[in-house]
Amino acid sequence: MEIMADVILPRKMLDPDYRKIQPRAPKQWKRTRPFKEKFVSGFQPVAPSRRSCEWAKDPLYLYEAFENHTRIGQGSFGMVYKVTCKETEEKCAVKISRVNGIYNWKESVEKLLIYEKVSKHENIVKLYNAWIEDDALYTQMELCRKSLLQFILDNVHMEEHHTWNVMIDILEALNYIHSQDFVHLDVKPENILLGFDDRYKLADFDLIHDINISVDHIRAGDDKYRAPEVKEDSFQPHPKNDIFSLGMTLLEMAGDFYLPNGGAQWKQLRRNSFPSSQLKGHVSDTLINVLHLMLRKDIQDRPSAEELLNHEDVYDRKMQRLQILPPESSVVRRFVDHNAMKLQENLEFMQRLEERAEISDIENFIRARSQSPDVLDISAEEVSAPKKLKVIRRLFT
Repeated sequence: MEIMADVILPRKMLDPDYRKIQPRAPKQWKRTRPFKEKFVSGFQPVAPSRRSCEWAKDPLYLYEAFENHTRIGQGSFGMVYKVTCKETEEKCAVKISRVNGIYNWKESVEKLLIYEKVSKHENIVKLYNAWIEDDALYTQMELCRKSLLQFILDNVHMEEHHTWNVMIDILEALNYIHSQDFVHLDVKPENILLGFDDRYKLADFDLIHDINISVDHIRAGDDKYRAPEVKEDSFQPHPKNDIFSLGMTLLEMAGDFYLPNGGAQWKQLRRNSFPSSQLKGHVSDTLINVLHLMLRKDIQDRPSAEELLNHEDVYDRKMQRLQILPPESSVVRRFVDHNAMKLQENLEFMQRLEERAEISDIENFIRARSQSPDVLDISAEEVSAPKKLKVIRRLFT
């Protein structure tokens, strides 16, 4: 194997105050204002506020169908709640994401449709249901124990087998996603969750992208973990982008390092430099060699998820892990079966609106709707009936 140059990274365990520092709380997220847009023609549709509309007395579906709401996450994306489903009396998670206007809504629906396709793998957080209401996208998902970030914070001296477990489980998830021609683009400790079935699961598909579709601008993931070929302005997504990000995540986990988000050390880590001397004696040479492969600068030299899973050192540990893992949680299976029909109905409804309403041209859509109420082949009852999709009615008023 090619010998990489050494780079020195600061160690978290040498900072006595690090474990006492709690992650800084993000700014309080507030609900967005009702959709409001001016058009060239001068027509200005303004959605009514909740207090003034006819369904103001109806509770949000979040409170209508769930109880025991406990906030377990918050960030720029919105909020995550742990809730109890009233019908099944089982616990799950509900993520509330901002939907700022119709363009952001369309992108959110597209990402959601991709998430639904890939969420069937056991190492991916299950999608149970989704709906749009009150200017936000609600995603009902599998509830997990904690994130990998919290797991790292809780364990000062991380045992090596945890790093192998994360590697194997997330490689399985990435291999499945990549086989469907998608790339995650945001692999990092916050987006890896430990499930109640002791599996590590990939979460947060807000940046997932179809590699067969070329676009002018693609959002990149966290600077600490992104691959050297991934640019902020424009780049062609590749499945091996995720391999580098997972390698950086495992490096941070195995060495308990502070990863730089810029500067000279950031560039060194993306020029085939590696903290070999700092890892020696803390982890096995086998793990170091695999991390070397995952963090190759040239994408051609970097192995794919499938190649890594078939690598002799990884394959042996994968077979050992499969023997001790319990079967998938019965709670997860019940939720999937219980919500299967609801999820499909909601996704089909949102997809019909996206495909047939010409949302890319709002002015033409509003004009066509005013001239012909049947332009979408959707009845008024179908639009207004589902309480969990009440916000869609604003597009028709």
